[in-house]
Amino acid sequence: MSLDPNWEKPSLSRGEGSKLIGKWLDEAKNKNGNLLFICGAGISMTGISVAPTGRGAGEAYENYLRIEKGASIPSEVTGDIAKLYEYFCYPMNEDGEKSFSQESHNEFISAITDSNHSFEFSGKPNFQHKSLVNEVLEAKGSIRVYSLNMDEFFEVATTLSSNKPEELIVNAADLVELPKFNKVFRDWNILAAHGKNIKNQQSVWSQTLLSKSIYETVDKHLTEEKKILEMSMECLLQAPYFKRVVFVGLAAPLTYLIEKLREKLEDDFEWAWINPYTEPQKWLLSDPSRTFNEENGEWIKAGLTDCLWTAYSNFYKKWFSVTCQRNIEDIPLLDIYPTPQRDMSLVEQVYRGRRIYDLGFATLTEVANNIERLHEIDADKDVYQYPQRTNGNQYHDAVLGASLHKLFEKGIKLTNSGADENPKLTIAVKVSETYPVSAHILKVNNKVPENIIANGISKTFESIILNPDHRHIIVIDNDREAWPSLIRAIEQEMSKSFPKDYNLVSVVFSEELDEFISNTEFKAPPARIRRP
Repeated sequence: MSLDPNWEKPSLSRGEGSKLIGKWLDEAKNKNGNLLFICGAGISMTGISVAPTGRGAGEAYENYLRIEKGASIPSEVTGDIAKLYEYFCYPMNEDGEKSFSQESHNEFISAITDSNHSFEFSGKPNFQHKSLVNEVLEAKGSIRVYSLNMDEFFEVATTLSSNKPEELIVNAADLVELPKFNKVFRDWNILAAHGKNIKNQQSVWSQTLLSKSIYETVDKHLTEEKKILEMSMECLLQAPYFKRVVFVGLAAPLTYLIEKLREKLEDDFEWAWINPYTEPQKWLLSDPSRTFNEENGEWIKAGLTDCLWTAYSNFYKKWFSVTCQRNIEDIPLLDIYPTPQRDMSLVEQVYRGRRIYDLGFATLTEVANNIERLHEIDADKDVYQYPQRTNGNQYHDAVLGASLHKLFEKGIKLTNSGADENPKLTIAVKVSETYPVSAHILKVNNKVPENIIANGISKTFESIILNPDHRHIIVIDNDREAWPSLIRAIEQEMSKSFPKDYNLVSVVFSEELDEFISNTEFKAPPARIRRP
């Protein structure tokens, strides 16, 4: 092992890195090694709401100090937000001692969170936040996130999940007064390790603390701020041992963390540094113990978003393989997603299809009562959960994957939106100037009356002009015996809006889809109204 702290090992490409991260995620969820993500500001710098860089927040604070306070800024602290904070929020008192100023801290918070900036500390979370929250939820304790960020994007992302535990996100500043035997130190899932940008509450900004060993004593004025880091370290110590660690979005040294982290690593642990531009930093590699080195680590030269899209794309390819009972290479549908650039399309389209399928009868009930829900359900891309396996090692939405495969063989392909000529909840389409096709695939519940389901289905066709050459298919995931009158109920509802054209909509039970496809000529108008 080289003693040189510079990184010389070849980096992993996006594809290689995605495969590795996907493997670690899967193994953690299968209880084969706990996984810890250590996240810096870099993960919050993409998406609709963009968090600041340290430089950006520092410039905002300096502008405030100069313009609003008329302050003179020493050259040794300018341009560094951690040094600026420590200098101005710990002013010297009359006795020549530094002490924390809550007033200055609140002014600092106001300055960097001002809405006039081009960055935000709260807002719409990006794909990385949402994905990590859901990975944590899926893993049930074996995947955790140690966040250094002061923003609230993880908190907002949790609102998308209805099954979040109480300790999903923990603010270390809230733990200072708690006894260490409190279960929150053990059961946390996502830790805001440096506190939050909250007025009248301290958070960790000072450069001195971040670059020192947690075991070193600090000047008296920093003791309260250090208590927050000590709470974070207690959370880390009470967490399980980790087999893998992923560093993402980091820049500034984290000397205080590395020493404690060493105590929580399995003997054969592995680690990865995710950054498309910068190799693993010397502050990590030059740790005297050489815990993090080239032999047990990898530099993934890509962004976390890239890795996650590809990892999820690989997951859904496996999902198709299981639901279609075929090898991945034998599923023609997947041939149109051959490159990493198409990973996002596959994942988004399957997300949307699964969301509509899973909502099923609930969707139709809501639509029957409020037609505006159609647009929300169609456009919403935020809800994300992995498919769940049943006792038979099958997926609960196996019918969806199998149906999409069968429809694709007739040229009816996954879509990520309902176009103007298709109902809003269309999952797959055949785009054709002569004989286009749209397809719904819905799961229904026999506890809901047939007339409610039929009414909901008819509402999804509102504002649609039924072209006599356009075929519409609705695949119902249930068997005909459970719904003896459903097709008739749908025909009655459709006939109210389309008295002459309701037969353009074919309702097929999933168990009959093979027969329907075999007996249907998709290169001709719907048979019932075919022109002479």
